[in-house]
Amino acid sequence: MNFKIYFILNVICCLSFFSEVTCRNNSVKFEHLSTKQGLSHNRIFDIVKDSTGFMWFATLNGLNRFDGYNVKSFKHHLLDSTSISENFIEALFVDNESNLWVGTNFKGLNKYNPEYESFTRYDYNPDIPNSIADGSIHVINQLHDGQIIVGTNNGLSIFSSHEVNFKNYRNNKSDSLSLVNNEVNDILIAKDGTPWIGTSNGISVMNLKNNTFKNITQNSEDKSTLSDDYVLCLTQTSDHLIWIGTINGLNCYNTLTETFTQYIHHSGNKNSISNNYVHALQVDSLGDLWIGTINGITKIVNPGSDNEIYYQYNYNSANPNSLSGNKVSCFYLDQQDLMWMGTINHGVNKCYLGEYVFENVKHLATIFIVYRTALYGRYMKIEMEIYG
Repeated sequence: MNFKIYFILNVICCLSFFSEVTCRNNSVKFEHLSTKQGLSHNRIFDIVKDSTGFMWFATLNGLNRFDGYNVKSFKHHLLDSTSISENFIEALFVDNESNLWVGTNFKGLNKYNPEYESFTRYDYNPDIPNSIADGSIHVINQLHDGQIIVGTNNGLSIFSSHEVNFKNYRNNKSDSLSLVNNEVNDILIAKDGTPWIGTSNGISVMNLKNNTFKNITQNSEDKSTLSDDYVLCLTQTSDHLIWIGTINGLNCYNTLTETFTQYIHHSGNKNSISNNYVHALQVDSLGDLWIGTINGITKIVNPGSDNEIYYQYNYNSANPNSLSGNKVSCFYLDQQDLMWMGTINHGVNKCYLGEYVFENVKHLATIFIVYRTALYGRYMKIEMEIYG
């Protein structure tokens, strides 16, 4: 083996133990799926992939299933009690038993039966205390013990997928340990299993041992608190960093120091988020943070560190491979490293994150790889010659 390439390969192997490759596929090409390809509506609220490989899209006018080629729509039928309860679909979730759960905007929760392509309905009934907390479902998730947790417009519901009894939690103004607000917009199950509840009036961190809540709200006079109490989305990038999207900025909460760092849009500054209305958050397989706003996507490489790098993705009428629209409503990252994005009125976008930034190498070529050492924060450029 050529001595030079042997030496370089050994250097790379050594560096891999304490370094991070900072190359990213930032020339992203977005593919589009809309009503032209069969979606029942271009307004997308949520996206999931089931255990058989189908993609599911929650739209304003029906539930859509995509097999990679064709779209099938599931809609409410007045005389069929096994049809989906409503066409305005807002939330989707696949649990650890491969059940697909579907939340509607007014008519409660549904569980999909793939054998018969039918639905079991879980309706809100104010006369039944152990029915779901409300018919307007915003988010569905699952606790580490397997119970399903649902955020509604009037409280939080937890239940076993094998039972029909819901345990509901609501705000009690005389109890400071109750849910901070009844309008639940997002639920993050942290890596340690703790539910973080994003509401329209702050965050509630649930203690599952005693079913109480630690509430976190904004102090408008303190910039080290939440930028706004109206929380839309949450995610986690490390054991101690929780990210919160609001209608007025992005926030990073350090659970060790219990402090916030605010990320606010600055006009003309590409090293800021693209807009303060943060509707969706997603961490990709490299640990980069994708931020969906009403003015495109911001991606932060090394989020929460001193070496953050920003990339912006927006609709461009001159570029057919750009985003189909700037109002991004949701993300979903599948196991094939495909990032799926829903938009408001511009359908679905997807991009493949696994492509290398380098072209295929034939014959003699030179590749430059940039490493940032974790110990010193310095950048090293390695030149490799490959013969093929």
